[in-house]
Amino acid sequence: MDETSRQFVLQLMQPMLHEFNKTLTEMRDRGQTETEIAAMLEKIEIENRGKMEDWILDDIMNELTLTARATQSQKSHK
Repeated sequence: MDETSRQFVLQLMQPMLHEFNKTLTEMRDRGQTETEIAAMLEKIEIENRGKMEDWILDDIMNELTLTARATQSQKSHK
């Protein structure tokens, strides 16, 4: 994977990451645990492995994980 391709994928992901951020906030507000959120991320990865190029899924999962960690940090600082 070259950097141009990676940046293109990340740019395409921005609306999805915005919605994912909102979903994480709602999940935490409903009292779902970090373990449940981690399980959701794992399920996303398992269900999508083999349906797209591995490097694309790896980048997507990395960004989703980073978003989950960032929103967890924001929640704990409130």
